Amino acid sequence: MADPVANFAASLIVTAPSPATSGTSFVVTTGEGAKFPDPATAGPYNLTLIPTGTAPEASSGVAEIVRVTARTTDTFTITRAQEGTTARTVATGWLVVLAPTAAWVASRVPDVQVFTASGTWTMPTGAKTVRVEMYGGGAGGGSGRCDAAGTARGGGGGGGPGGFSWAMFPASSLTATVSVTVATGGAGGTGVSTVATSGNTGTAGTTTTFGTLLRAAGGTGGGGGGSAAGGTGGLAGDGLITGNTAALGSTGAAAGVAGSISGVAAPGGGGGGLTTANALSAAGTGAASRPLTSTATAVGTAGTSATTNTVLGGCGGGGGAASIAGAGQAGGAGGNYGAGGGGGGATVTGQVSGAGGKGGDGICVVTTWF
Repeated sequence: MADPVANFAASLIVTAPSPATSGTSFVVTTGEGAKFPDPATAGPYNLTLIPTGTAPEASSGVAEIVRVTARTTDTFTITRAQEGTTARTVATGWLVVLAPTAAWVASRVPDVQVFTASGTWTMPTGAKTVRVEMYGGGAGGGSGRCDAAGTARGGGGGGGPGGFSWAMFPASSLTATVSVTVATGGAGGTGVSTVATSGNTGTAGTTTTFGTLLRAAGGTGGGGGGSAAGGTGGLAGDGLITGNTAALGSTGAAAGVAGSISGVAAPGGGGGGLTTANALSAAGTGAASRPLTSTATAVGTAGTSATTNTVLGGCGGGGGAASIAGAGQAGGAGGNYGAGGGGGGATVTGQVSGAGGKGGDGICVVTTWF
């Protein structure tokens, strides 16, 4: 529990501890004890005792920090020599002040609990306000199409990113423990090798939840590459309180370069395709992660996994390149947290098309202030 505070809580000792270096009580100026918190209701706290005539800024090495465990009117019960200080020969006239100390500051450092796997959040003692931030799971990219030379073969679509949600809660509105479910990223669509077969759709990401109070849904999977067009890009998952931008996985290439759109967590790039003239259509790069206020942080290049960020939404996996002679390139995995996987590249009969990349897993971060 955080120590209590009070403005202008200062007084002078009129009855010193006895013995001076080990006594466990003192009395301040009549009527001024009320300036200080009552430990019976507010909890214990530390005071600084400063010798007569010493300026506070010059008190290091001569002052003592004590812990107040009880107060009756103007009489304080204390525990001596706190926070590494030495018990001093405290005398009448010493200044008593409720001032910030190192322990006081430490008691107000927010508690941060990071969940990258499902678990239980336990409310810290003395909690006042709780912020919850989360990403749903990114979806897997679709795989590319396999067909004969001279036909159009689309690349798989990029997976959609997981939703982002956040909310502030008064601690009094929460239970002592809350179940946290952390999303997993969806698998990419498996490659295909049968002639005239479109690619498989990527699996959607699952949903991250904080009890029943907040959720962030997973993105939808990128579509498999078709005979006339690339697989459709997956949609972003929704957020219950704060939604995403309209992030969308890149459509797989059929004849042209796949685009990419950035969201809070990023979608995957579309896989490369093959035209009827057997020309390669470029795969799309995964989109950059764009947190609420910053520039783009990184971009997954074609066929590669995205950069993994620590707390921000991940970058989308790049789309895999198509091949006119060998297997299609697999899409890159989406970065943590919540990014979509890239779509796989198309291929020719007798080869296996590129599989879609896996979506990035979700996360839940719970920050408590006191």
